[in-house]
Amino acid sequence: MMGMIKSNLPWSGEPFLEVVDVRERFALRVGADERYLPRVIQLFVDESVPDGNVERFLDSVSDYLVSELSSRKTRVRRMSRSTDLGLDELEQFLTEQDHPQRWALCFTEHGGLPSEARGGRESGVIPCSSMRNHGVAWQGGADRPDTWLVTARKPNQAWDMDSDIGHESAHAAFAPVPLFIEPGVMEDVGVSLVDADSIEDLDPHHLVRLLYFYSELAVVAIRGEVRSTNTRLPIDDPEELY
Repeated sequence: MMGMIKSNLPWSGEPFLEVVDVRERFALRVGADERYLPRVIQLFVDESVPDGNVERFLDSVSDYLVSELSSRKTRVRRMSRSTDLGLDELEQFLTEQDHPQRWALCFTEHGGLPSEARGGRESGVIPCSSMRNHGVAWQGGADRPDTWLVTARKPNQAWDMDSDIGHESAHAAFAPVPLFIEPGVMEDVGVSLVDADSIEDLDPHHLVRLLYFYSELAVVAIRGEVRSTNTRLPIDDPEELY
């Protein structure tokens, strides 16, 4: 039986309902594979969303995660046979991150993130440049703020289980999306890693690009994703990938 309480989005204070024991519900469905789930999963629901829609969403996600996590196990075993990385080492990478990212699913009435407005230095949410229904939110001081990987469905579309659930749950579990809140750092200034011949050539934009690629490549490798790029990976330029 689903239970909901009145709550607020941690990064904005906006009133929402929150479904209790979401991770426990998913863990019960996936059984022993629950170790592959993000450590913290929250589901925030717009008050205008019918309870029945939320129940069906939870059931769909639970069913999808069974096959998703099973696929990750298969990929890990295959990788351990074809690389110098041992099975134990890969399992540790997937399940024992020191600083995992909280995963906040947001079920808004018409889709999209609850708010795309950047907050102040203490809190806010930054949407992904290419997937505006996904983003990173933060709350707290500059030393180590609390962060959330925030996931919603695309506006006026159904939930995309592969993108919204499979890909995003992998990020939150073992490849956290880095948070950059310095003004201008995330702007597209045409930077390419090809421009940097040595460590001394790296500027903040190069480092942002590098860290983002690391996070994406980790998810792509574990999930076996293929992108419609020249390299079939998140990095389009073969020279930059090299």
